[in-house]
Amino acid sequence: MEVKEECKVLGLDLAKLTGYCVSDGAHFKSGVWDFGSIRDAVKERHNGHMFEALYNELNNTPYLDAIVYERAHHRGGAATRIALGLVSVTLMYAAQYDIRVFDVHTATLKKWATGDYRAGKLAMMAFASEKVGREITSDDEGDSICVAEYGRSVLKEEG
Repeated sequence: MEVKEECKVLGLDLAKLTGYCVSDGAHFKSGVWDFGSIRDAVKERHNGHMFEALYNELNNTPYLDAIVYERAHHRGGAATRIALGLVSVTLMYAAQYDIRVFDVHTATLKKWATGDYRAGKLAMMAFASEKVGREITSDDEGDSICVAEYGRSVLKEEG
């Protein structure tokens, strides 16, 4: 895959509050999708509504060269079931549109962004704020910016 300098990457921090960032290196569109409130607004609460909402958001994103997501830490319970569903939707969407997709381990991402495998939320948010040139107040959004930029760096290295 030939990677252009302006390749567009979607970075995701998948959870009920999903941080997202579309980056081409010069322009950033980022924020948080609140899938928990979408599920809770439905009379018959069902995690499937969150998965459907993620798919709809992915369909509303512009052309992408790659999707990168932060690997979930599976500790069991509801959070694991939700994370697995969101990852599955992401993989399905990427396959449907032949988009490159890969994940990054949290420690790898932290080391890449801050130089410290154990960096805290504030350090990650500071890195993200510097990248986008504005204050980031949500760690979910901050992580997604870091993920997107990490993905762009991997694609550039691969050339």
